[in-house]
Amino acid sequence: MSSANLINIDRLFFLPNKLLRFLFIILKSSKKREKESRIVIIKLMGIGSLTLLSSMCEKEGIDKNKITLITFHTNQDLCLLLGFPNALFIRHSNLFYFLYDCIYVATRISEHSFLQIINYERCSFAVSSFCFCIAFVRPSMVLCFEDGESKFYGNRLEIYSVDQLTTEKMFSVGVEDISRVGIKVRTVPIRIEMNKVVVNCNASNYLLARRYPAKNFIKLIEILHSANPDLRFLFTGSIQERSYVEEIINVLSQKKISVQNMAGKWNLHEFCQELSNCNLFITCDSGPLHLAAYMEISTLALWGPTQPYQFGYENLSFLKNCTMKMNCAPCLNHLYSSATKFCKGKITCFATLSPEHIIKDAMDLLSDSKNIRIIKFPHGMVTRQLNNV
Repeated sequence: MSSANLINIDRLFFLPNKLLRFLFIILKSSKKREKESRIVIIKLMGIGSLTLLSSMCEKEGIDKNKITLITFHTNQDLCLLLGFPNALFIRHSNLFYFLYDCIYVATRISEHSFLQIINYERCSFAVSSFCFCIAFVRPSMVLCFEDGESKFYGNRLEIYSVDQLTTEKMFSVGVEDISRVGIKVRTVPIRIEMNKVVVNCNASNYLLARRYPAKNFIKLIEILHSANPDLRFLFTGSIQERSYVEEIINVLSQKKISVQNMAGKWNLHEFCQELSNCNLFITCDSGPLHLAAYMEISTLALWGPTQPYQFGYENLSFLKNCTMKMNCAPCLNHLYSSATKFCKGKITCFATLSPEHIIKDAMDLLSDSKNIRIIKFPHGMVTRQLNNV
C-alpha cells in the first residue's frame, strides 16, 4: 500500500482512537515504574527516524536488547544494520498482510511484560489505537506524541505535544527511564576516493516537497564540474526513483560530466560502503542523510520544509547545512502537518536556495577533506565490507 493509502486508513481510526483513549484512562490501573523493565517502541515509517533513534541509543548508552521495535517489513535490513535484535515487522504490501501482521505482532507483545509502549509515529490515530489495545491486555504505560497540549494521566498515559519537541528530544523523552550501559562506539579509518561524490536528489513519497529541484541539482553539479573536471558523481536512490534520477543523468551526460545512475543498484550495505569512502555526499532531507550523519560522512545537506535543528544537526563538524531559514520553516512536523501551506505549494524555501548559494559550502567540504577519514560504522556492517586502511 502507498503512503497515501496508509494515511487514508489512519484517518478511519480518529473516532476509535478517541474512544479507546477514554476507556484506557478511566479503566486502566496505574503500574509501578521499574527501571530495569523492557519497552516497546513503535516506529513504522522512516529510515531517517530509525537511524536517528539508533544513534541516540548509542550516544545515551541505552541497551537495544531492552527494546522491542515494531516497524514496517521494508525496514528489516535497516534494523539488522543498526543492531536492533528484537524487531517485529508488519507487512503493508496489501491490506490482508497488514491486518494479519498487526494481529500477530499484538499477540507476540502480549506474551511479555513491558514497562512502556512508546508510539513514535507522531499523530497517528491507528498506531495510537494499536498501543491502547496492547496495553489493555498487558498492563503498560503508553507514551504518545500528538498535536495540542501535553497531558499526563499518572503512570498510565503521557501525551507530549509534538509541536514543542524536536525529533531528537522526542526520542530522548521516550527512553529516559531505560537503564544505561557502557557502549563502545566502533570506528574504522577509511581511505577516501578524492574525486568521488555521491548524490541523493530524492525524497520519499511521504513528502516530496523535501526534494531539491532537479534543475538546481543540475546547475550545482555543473558548477562543481567546472571547478574540478575530475570529479565523478554517483547518483543514488531506490528502484522506484531510478527514472527521476535518469532525467538528471541524461542532461549532465550531454555536458560531458562523469555521472552514473546507481538508483536501485545498491542494497543498504553497499550504499553504506560507497558512502564510507566518498569525498562528499550531497543530499536532501531523507533516509540517506541520516545514515551519513550516523556514519560521520562529509555531507552537504539541503533543507527546505524541514530544518536541521529538528534532528540535532546544527553543530556537526562534518555536516554543512544549506537553508534559507525562512519563518515558515519547518512546515513538516508530523503526518498531518500542513506542509507548504504558507507558500501555497511553491516551496519558496527551495526556490530561493540557489546553487550559487550552496557552492561555497560544497567547495569548502571538498577542499577540507583528507585522504583518511575516521568513520563510525553501523553495528551490522563488518569491517571487511569497508575499504579501510
